[in-house]
Amino acid sequence: MTQGPVVHEGKDWIWHRIDSVQAPQTAALVRDQPELKRWCEGLAERSTNATGMRTHAGEHNALYGSIVVRRDGDTLEQRSIFHYYLTREMLVTIGFDTDQLCTTTETELRAKLDSCDSSLDGFFLLLGETLDRYLEGMDRLEEELFHLESEMREHNGMRVLSRIMDCRYDLLHGSSLSLPIRECTAAVREVFDDEAEASVEYKRTQLRLERLTMLERHYAQQVETLLRIDDSIGSVRGNEIMKTLTVFTAVVTPVMALGALWGMNFKAMPELEWPWGYAAALTLIAIGTIAVYGYLYSKGWTGELLKSARKKSKR
Repeated sequence: MTQGPVVHEGKDWIWHRIDSVQAPQTAALVRDQPELKRWCEGLAERSTNATGMRTHAGEHNALYGSIVVRRDGDTLEQRSIFHYYLTREMLVTIGFDTDQLCTTTETELRAKLDSCDSSLDGFFLLLGETLDRYLEGMDRLEEELFHLESEMREHNGMRVLSRIMDCRYDLLHGSSLSLPIRECTAAVREVFDDEAEASVEYKRTQLRLERLTMLERHYAQQVETLLRIDDSIGSVRGNEIMKTLTVFTAVVTPVMALGALWGMNFKAMPELEWPWGYAAALTLIAIGTIAVYGYLYSKGWTGELLKSARKKSKR
């Protein structure tokens, strides 16, 4: 958790870290800085990502905006957002919380910031540490996809399809969260020119984003492959069911036809008086059923069904 207002002084820069827009430190900071004051206006109501910049102001160029780092997975409501204002000598963050980081503690973060040579280094250090949470999510997604692949080899159904769709949603959700960081990484070059390229933490953040993009593309392709496999399995099973029903209908046709014939209530039905009529009817039904099945089998229309049944019984 953030621990009240913090001013971290680097080598040639300073980080003003404030808990909320309503904090007294916010008003004190923007009192004599009109650009910061304009930036702060409306931040209390903001719940979406935003990126803005001020250029052609020389040493007073600035990159500012808001980054949603967490949302509720079910409702998509914003759960954690921080606002930033970056110049060559100063970084201001409002609402930044170390809980947004993956494993870095407050003490470790301060030690890393001490090694940053500029405000750009400090800002992209924070963004890079935030990206570690998303990379950790990719590891969990990889494990879930591995289990899904193994499960699909044994059986398939709506539960598996639902889990695949959950993975697809997680990818979409993670990509939307990392998008504002991608935008910041692209926009900073417009504001600070070659200074961004000289920043070590900027380069590291770029590499993290490249790694994250690679993983997102790979897992997106993997999810789409699983969906196609599920669709193919569903089509094959649907065809198998229709074929089974067709064969079953054809095989029981003699039973149904002869049963319907002798189920009539006409008075002139001499077979009803035959003492051996019942045995003859059963014999005729059996012969008809066997004949129909033999014809279907000779055409190879039941072979795959029987093979599938034998494979399942062996398992």
